[in-house]
Amino acid sequence: ALGSDVEEFRKEGIPLRTDNKASHMHHKFCIIDNTVLLNGSFNWTQAAVLQNDENVQLTSKPVVVVAFVKQFNKLWDQFA
Repeated sequence: ALGSDVEEFRKEGIPLRTDNKASHMHHKFCIIDNTVLLNGSFNWTQAAVLQNDENVQLTSKPVVVVAFVKQFNKLWDQFA
């Protein structure tokens, strides 16, 4: 897709999964070291940084981070 870095990640040996559905998973979050969560509407694009009205929330509350780690693992398995 236009603007996608998927092929660059693959060339660098970074493991990734993609969905091949017409309607894509739209859940945007980032987990850092299983201890920090970033979650929100932020699209991780240049437009999101420079033009869009986006939001991102950062938390290290274990109960919240663990829930998102579980969701990540579910999605990782689903898109295998």
